[in-house]
Amino acid sequence: MTQPSDLSPRLKRLLYRANHRGMRELDMLIGQFAERRVPTMSDAEAATFEALLEVQEPELMAWITGTQVIAPEHDTPLFREMMACAGTLSAEKL
Repeated sequence: MTQPSDLSPRLKRLLYRANHRGMRELDMLIGQFAERRVPTMSDAEAATFEALLEVQEPELMAWITGTQVIAPEHDTPLFREMMACAGTLSAEKL
């Protein structure tokens, strides 16, 4: 398994930002997904993830809970992969 210290500065920033959004639920969902997926992201996937991390918490939570339609520019394979991963969250972070 890739250690955070082995990652590029860009990917380290993504991991940090994914785990420190401010809303605990999003930190758990996005952070655990990032820990699993960021080490293997391509440059294009990293750019997609960076853009997703720019979305404000209320809007992102609405997409996740299905109370708002996902903006087309963020309805990507990576977002759908993150949502599929949500059911496998570890209870350790709860």
